[in-house]
Amino acid sequence: MSDARPNHPRVLIVCSHFWPSSGGVESRMGQFSTGLVRAGYDVSVLTQALPNRTSDDFHGVRILSSNPLELPAAIRQAVASGDFDTCILIQDPLGNIIWSLEGLTPPPQTRVLIQPIINEDGYGRWKDHPQFPERLAAILKAASAALVMTKTGPDTRYMQRMGIDAVYLPNATEQVPAAGDFRKQYGIPEDRFVILHVANLYWVKNHVGLLDALPDLPPSWQLVLVGNPSGEPDCVAAVQARLASRPEVLFIPGLSREWTSAAIQAADVQILASLGEGSPITILEAMSHQKPWLATPQCGAANDHTGGLICTLDQFKPHLHVLDKHQDLKDALASIGYRHWQQCYSWPVALGGWIDLIEQGRLQQQIEPSPALVAEMADLRGKIQTALAEVPAAPPAADPTEILFRSARKGQLDVIELINGAESLIREKHPDQAAELYRIWLKHSDSPLRYAAAFNLAALLQSTGSSEEAEQAYRRTLSYKNDFAPARFNLAALLERRGHQTEAISHWRWLTNIESKTSVNNPDLYQLALNKLNGLIS
Repeated sequence: MSDARPNHPRVLIVCSHFWPSSGGVESRMGQFSTGLVRAGYDVSVLTQALPNRTSDDFHGVRILSSNPLELPAAIRQAVASGDFDTCILIQDPLGNIIWSLEGLTPPPQTRVLIQPIINEDGYGRWKDHPQFPERLAAILKAASAALVMTKTGPDTRYMQRMGIDAVYLPNATEQVPAAGDFRKQYGIPEDRFVILHVANLYWVKNHVGLLDALPDLPPSWQLVLVGNPSGEPDCVAAVQARLASRPEVLFIPGLSREWTSAAIQAADVQILASLGEGSPITILEAMSHQKPWLATPQCGAANDHTGGLICTLDQFKPHLHVLDKHQDLKDALASIGYRHWQQCYSWPVALGGWIDLIEQGRLQQQIEPSPALVAEMADLRGKIQTALAEVPAAPPAADPTEILFRSARKGQLDVIELINGAESLIREKHPDQAAELYRIWLKHSDSPLRYAAAFNLAALLQSTGSSEEAEQAYRRTLSYKNDFAPARFNLAALLERRGHQTEAISHWRWLTNIESKTSVNNPDLYQLALNKLNGLIS
């Protein structure tokens, strides 16, 4: 542990995941905490314990590990102790970190900074809840500062809606040295157009949707997927099943930070197909490597970035064609993105903002790209639109809805095609058709993933006001998979609203049973159920 500079605050960072776990949050927290140490601060990170964590020291950062079920109490005790001058809490509000401070008055000498990670997927789950937004706002207003990572994303929209004067402090990343020659390591020819997707295997990252959106790739293209298998085994199985029919796709089940950097360096373009992001590190890493990027509209702060393009999945392929055929446009995007990263998203810039908040409680200057860079990107977008108009249109396809229903009746539709098809119908304002598609599929399928379809059907029915049918669908889900915690939690909440309090309580007690798998694998649901039992969330 390096010696802290005299009179500089002791900083506590609270996050759900940290070294040696790997992912965007872990990468960011590792760079953030060690950056503060190099600046002379005494830094501790309070996080979940991991069985493979072999040390409580990470490059001078003190790690305070806690059992996931005991983490909220540990956070509350640490913030209330007065041992830290600044406490920084970072997590999705659907987790239990931010909620651990509800009703707490920190010591007057302790500054509390909270950065809720709010993406479109999560915000859609709680924005219309009768109390969740107001109670979260009370916690954020009691903090010394509430932070957002996007200019117009769901975190900023929520803060504006609740009248919270939030501080915009964007995410950041550093360029990690490459471990070697990625193309040589994996036998990829130098003239191949490499499309790179880096994301661990979670449903929200939408690997299956990406693979379906990029069929029949030109032989001169190489799609590379890099991602660790996640805590969602059904998602992992679905991606693996899809990959079995796509031998031309290179899938690498996880890489070190140095080899991930090598992959980015070797890529022509980096893509992200996610259904929900706060501020994706993978896009910033592309910018830092002078690589253009392509992302879906749900990718949060990516909408604020230059150097890349935002479009729906069905438009990925024509955009990739443009980047493949127009080297000048690709190089221009890469250059703009790199300069934007230097100006706003490199750690020296972001760390300066954090130090302002730690030392003075406010930013000394706003973090914005230069007007010249913004104008340059606007001009480039016009040129890209012109190039897109030259891409040949795909031949018309058969009616996809008819194909979906026919395949479902024949038992030839896998669960991923089912879910994607139903989601498409919902987006097109046909929820009744989507529900019928689920019903037909469940009638003709014996897939071990039937519980996922039944759960989606239940959630859809509940969203359309069909409470009785939704209740039966949740019960059907549990008949397929009794330990599927999200279905049990939703069923309990639905039963409560329908006046069946006793049965609802029995389900929440099941979720908080320390002997159940839920208490180990779903600490966030455990905390939500515990809050229900304690009357913290209505």
